[in-house]
Amino acid sequence: MANNMETFDKNKSGDEIIYVKEIFQRLLKVWYWGVLFGLIGLTVAFFVNKILTPTYEISAELYAPDKNNGMGVENIFDVTGIVPRMNIQNHIGILSSYSITRQSLENLDWRVTWFEKDVFGKKDLYKYAPLRIENFNPLLNLPGIYVNVTPNGNDYCIISANDKLRMGGTEKDIQFETKYKYGDTLRNEFFSFVLNKNSGRSIDQEKKYIFVFNDFNKLARDYQRKLDISLVDPEAEIIKLKIVGNHPEREVDFLNEICDVFIKFGLNAKNRTSENTVNFIDSQLSGIVDSLQSAGRSFTNFRSRNRTIDLSQQAGLVVERLQELESEESLAKMELEYYQNLSTYLGDADRMEQVVAPSVVGVTDPVLNAMVVKLSELYSKKSTLTFSVQEKNPSLLALENEIQYTRHTLEENLKNLINNAQFQLNSLQQRKNQISSQLAQLPKTEQDLINIKRQFDLNNELYTYLLQKRAEAAITKASNVPDAQILDAARIETVIPLGPNKMLNYILGLIMGLGIPGIIMALLFHLDNTVKSKEDIIQVTSIPIIGTVGHSKRKEELPVLTEPHSGVSESFRSLRTNLEYLGKLEGNKVIAIHSNIDGEGKTFTAINLAISMAQNNKKVLLINADLRKPKINSIFKINNDYTGLSSYLINKSKIEDIAINSKIKNLTIIPSGPIPPNPAELLDNGNFEKLIHKAKEHFDCIVVDDSPASFVTDAVIVGKYADINLFVIRAEITNRDHIKMINYFRDLGTMKNLAIILNDAQSSLYGYSNYNSKGYGVYAEKKSKKNKELPVEEALSS
Repeated sequence: MANNMETFDKNKSGDEIIYVKEIFQRLLKVWYWGVLFGLIGLTVAFFVNKILTPTYEISAELYAPDKNNGMGVENIFDVTGIVPRMNIQNHIGILSSYSITRQSLENLDWRVTWFEKDVFGKKDLYKYAPLRIENFNPLLNLPGIYVNVTPNGNDYCIISANDKLRMGGTEKDIQFETKYKYGDTLRNEFFSFVLNKNSGRSIDQEKKYIFVFNDFNKLARDYQRKLDISLVDPEAEIIKLKIVGNHPEREVDFLNEICDVFIKFGLNAKNRTSENTVNFIDSQLSGIVDSLQSAGRSFTNFRSRNRTIDLSQQAGLVVERLQELESEESLAKMELEYYQNLSTYLGDADRMEQVVAPSVVGVTDPVLNAMVVKLSELYSKKSTLTFSVQEKNPSLLALENEIQYTRHTLEENLKNLINNAQFQLNSLQQRKNQISSQLAQLPKTEQDLINIKRQFDLNNELYTYLLQKRAEAAITKASNVPDAQILDAARIETVIPLGPNKMLNYILGLIMGLGIPGIIMALLFHLDNTVKSKEDIIQVTSIPIIGTVGHSKRKEELPVLTEPHSGVSESFRSLRTNLEYLGKLEGNKVIAIHSNIDGEGKTFTAINLAISMAQNNKKVLLINADLRKPKINSIFKINNDYTGLSSYLINKSKIEDIAINSKIKNLTIIPSGPIPPNPAELLDNGNFEKLIHKAKEHFDCIVVDDSPASFVTDAVIVGKYADINLFVIRAEITNRDHIKMINYFRDLGTMKNLAIILNDAQSSLYGYSNYNSKGYGVYAEKKSKKNKELPVEEALSS
């Protein structure tokens, strides 16, 4: 069993190989279709490469280290303590925000885009447009409408538009055409602008140009969508910006601009705190400077008038203590004012950004400093996050909850600090009152001097303190550096072309061009149920194949005579030999040549087989028993109008009258005679049987050309009297289902000694030769060229 299965698998594998080879051979026969479709595929690929807009990948890299714990100069001089820090995800969120994208586009001033019209579409003229738009108001020009500019001489052009604009759910036709002079103002219901030439760029009079006013909102959304921002590595602090576009120079400029805008955004956020501190101190200094100058003049004038140089020892102690208290009182008032302002700013993120650090006003409470820093960082993080997420995003909601909690805690802390500051001010006021009572005991001159000097010293100390804080804030601002820096700017040299892949398109076009006819042919071959080889016959019937007649390129009816050295003639001689070798021709034998349908070559086979046998010194009788569509008569130029087989069958003629000696030695022909209305009845009336018996007495072999078996019963009648019944099957004509009819005759027993002849065989893969292409046939063809071929008339008479 295992051996049988192994043999089956091997046979199956061999059949598959033969099947593929036959498909390949059939495809080679129609190679011209492959060439044609291959050229069509290459042509389509050429136009595809022209029509498709090239795409490029452009990238840039930013280095954004986490500096929260760094020891850089900006951290050393960060006296405010509330400079916002951003982590790497915040950087990515800001870079992908709409506001940053739009700001970049506005900086690039991409309000108008120019194109050049060509056969395959339009070409972007970024930086190379020969014309420019000037003096236009975006509100007076419709965005997204393509305007055509056709040069019309050196000073004029034709400006036209034929487009549609969707407004409020309805479409509006935008159509106009006007002759325009460069430099004039074009104004209509759709546009208002001035068109001028670009110096240094020539206008091609044969070309057409197109421009469009860009909708910045849409343009920003488009760039925001196609900008890809990611980390080079999850553990790295390097951000990669990547964009895919159709014009590399345009995308390079955009990437570099958005990097610059992002860096300035971060630096401005850091500088804002220092600027707020400096502005706050300047506002305080403006009042103190005036008070200090006034106090200084009063102190000098008083000493000059009263000739007082210095105070007594007691007065000096009073002044010193009073100055200390007033200095503490000034700082306490400043702290109280700071607490009150901070309390009012807590719910406003914008105003929180303007709050100065507690240390500026002398507040050293670490808890307050930490909470102010934290709230500022939370507001900054929220501002960053809103750039890239929706309002109901879970991260944003969680951040909002944290802000509310921190603000509530800070509010409670501020209430306590305000109460403490007010209590401290009350305490300082009581102590001042006590010292003032001591001051009242001093002489009037010393009292006045003490008051004037005290005012001067107080303003002087505040002035010095604020100047110091201002200098510290200025140093912090000067020391601020961006949180990110450009590591690799976008460059034309690093642009990566993505498509179209022209070579791949050509290859695909060629493959598809060759594949289309190949697939069609393979499909037709698969659906084709006609016989193509011996194997096809063997799969349907066990009836032996007695011979194979090769395909002939020449349309000759009698190749055995006209081309005796051809491959087809050799195939008939081989068929004759096979019949003799099998012992089928012992004695007087009748060979009936049948076919299932018309056109399979039974008459061709019958004639040439009969001639081949006659050439082998046998007396042969060829009977044309096809009483419906006889062909032998016309081939041999026999008059078939009066006598023949049909006239014999109706007893109008004798055998001697219908048997015609042909010009071919040993070959006698009985034509079909006039076509009767009832051929089957005539063949079965007994006269045909008598004819066969008498013919056997005078001839070595009788070849009968019969009617097609699938249509009429003539073949069954004739087959009863035949010793050998040969069915002709023509390659690529006979359907496999027709072979089942031969099996039916075999199973029914109406015909004996059934055998098959494969006619018009073309392939050499199945155990037989194509006599016009391989093997002996090549030799035969060459030989036949040396021996001049004879016309039919000469062959019949020779």
